[in-house]
Amino acid sequence: MTKSQLQHGQGQVRLDPRRVLEHQQKHPALAGRTVKLSALVVLLLGSLVVPGASAEQNEGSTAFMVPLCKTWLKTAAEGDLNEIKRILKSDPSRLTTSGMCAGFLAGIIETLRAFELACPPDGVDNEQLVRMVVAQVEKHPELLRENFVVTASGVMMARWSCERPK
Repeated sequence: MTKSQLQHGQGQVRLDPRRVLEHQQKHPALAGRTVKLSALVVLLLGSLVVPGASAEQNEGSTAFMVPLCKTWLKTAAEGDLNEIKRILKSDPSRLTTSGMCAGFLAGIIETLRAFELACPPDGVDNEQLVRMVVAQVEKHPELLRENFVVTASGVMMARWSCERPK
C-alpha cells in the first residue's frame, strides 16, 4: 500500500492530491490547517510505530488495537459482567487499556470532521465507531498489518465522505 492509499472494502480509497488542492482552493482559510493536519498525522503515526516490533507487538498496529476494541465492546458498551470478572482475574489493566480504542476513534473522527475529511451524521457515538471499525477489519483481515490510525481513518472516510452529490 502506498502512502496515498487506504484499503477499504472491495476497492481502495485514494487520497487524491488534486482533490486536496481543489479543497484548498475552495477553502483558502483551511489550506494552512491541511498542512498542520499532515504534520499532526505524521507525528501521530511516527509516535505509534515501535521499531523492530511485529504488528502484534506494535501498540499502534491494528492487530494490537482490535482486541482492545473487542474488549471495550464487551465490557464498556455491553457491560458483560462475566467478561469483566474474567479480565479482573487474569489481566486487570486490560479493562483500562481497552478504553484506548474508543478514545483513539473519538479523536480520529473529530479530527477528520474538523478538516472535512469525514462527515459523520450527528449523534454517532463511540460504540458505533468501534463496531464499524472492528467489522471492517474482520471483513478485511489484511488491515491487521496496518497502523490503526490509518485503518480507522480509511474506514471512516470511506463510510462518511464529505463529497456532496452533484
